[in-house]
Amino acid sequence: MTPNTNEEPRPLQGSLENLKKCADDANWIYRTLEFFVEPASLPQCKTILAAFLRNVRRSEPRTIHYISYEDLRDPTHFLHVMAFADRGALETHVSSLAHRLFLSDLGTMLRRPMIVTDLSLFDTR
Repeated sequence: MTPNTNEEPRPLQGSLENLKKCADDANWIYRTLEFFVEPASLPQCKTILAAFLRNVRRSEPRTIHYISYEDLRDPTHFLHVMAFADRGALETHVSSLAHRLFLSDLGTMLRRPMIVTDLSLFDTR
């Protein structure tokens, strides 16, 4: 399970300043993670996800945005959408103990391999 601290989680999104900065910051790294878990693993998966997301909020100040979506038609299908301040913030995230434990804990629950997609911001201004 992911490490747990007693600090209050900080919000990752919703700040007007962060949203304004998003359009102007070309250094941000955008990524998605898509995965499917076995139906019998769903309750345990949600517990692991909640602990992982709390840890990201508490210990990764340069992770600007990290949200986990659950498919309404298939509750075993998840999509994570994330933004990192720069390449270093992404490296901090993927090399963290919490991330390694998250992948390890989730690994046995997966129905198929995870899909990671790196994205760039398409600006329509």
